[in-house]
Amino acid sequence: EKTSPILPYFCEVSNSNDKEDKEKSYEELEIAMKMDAPPMRPPPPPTASTMKFSVTALVVSLNSAKDDLPLFLFTMADFSAEIITHTDLTMNLVASMGDLRLETLGDTLGSTLPSYTCILGLSEKSTDAPLPDRSLLSLHYETMDNATADCDQDRVESRSTITLRPVRFVYLASQVNLLTSYVTEGILGTIANAAAAEAAAAAAEAANAQWGTYVFLLKAELLEVVVPQGAEDGKVSKACMDAFQGTCKVHPGGEITTEIALEDLAVDVCGEAMLAQPIKMNGAIKMGIEAMDVTADIPHVKLHMSQKQFLNLLYTMEGNVQEENAFFKERLYGR
Repeated sequence: EKTSPILPYFCEVSNSNDKEDKEKSYEELEIAMKMDAPPMRPPPPPTASTMKFSVTALVVSLNSAKDDLPLFLFTMADFSAEIITHTDLTMNLVASMGDLRLETLGDTLGSTLPSYTCILGLSEKSTDAPLPDRSLLSLHYETMDNATADCDQDRVESRSTITLRPVRFVYLASQVNLLTSYVTEGILGTIANAAAAEAAAAAAEAANAQWGTYVFLLKAELLEVVVPQGAEDGKVSKACMDAFQGTCKVHPGGEITTEIALEDLAVDVCGEAMLAQPIKMNGAIKMGIEAMDVTADIPHVKLHMSQKQFLNLLYTMEGNVQEENAFFKERLYGR
């Protein structure tokens, strides 16, 4: 008998012609090799790179051309973002913003009630929420891996979800119009126009080249629009919406479809409700290259307006919407 030097555990193979002994020796060899083999491990997950950054506060001041004092103040607080990119070219972006405020400074803009100086920001109703929920905006963006997608299904290239929490917007025509003029004229106007042109060209190019669908989802928990009768008048008209959800899809070829759902829209003028019951509405918009279809479904609307409310609306048109504040223009343009 000879012992094979390559066999582990000294399994001996007989040189005899006994068939049963040979088969038994081979079985012992197979068992020994299985016992000595390393355990099977799952394949490693795709590698990914992560980038995180945060901004505690960012303040941008838009100053007057006359005396270089601030007219508008743009403040962003508690911004954080995390970007994860994978080797299969997919990406995930998660971002949140604690507050985004656009306000005027009462001491430099003349007589404006303090409650109207914040044009855009968190609603007062959000201050009672837990700390994790005190954020104005959250964003989740992700690109899809369609390598194994079914050809019969819609291919989604990316999905963006934006969530807005209680937001308050104050409309004073003199402030909003001058802010628009500030942004659209001068250096900022040149930059904004160039950026808009480049964005439009990029969107058109992407629409022609895309092979999948871009999905955008917007959720809003509470939107409050305040329209005062004037900068120094305490009487206001309000429109409040408890919930809003909209889904927009950009399809290959440039077709855009949008679906919206609105919950509990209430309108009051100077503390008196104009709607007997809050409005609920569902709608759809389909935009093609040559046509647009709009569908709206409102189950019921019951509106009543008193003489006092009608007069207050007229005062709002005169004292707010149609007002041109010469003091603002002088501070903005320096003439």
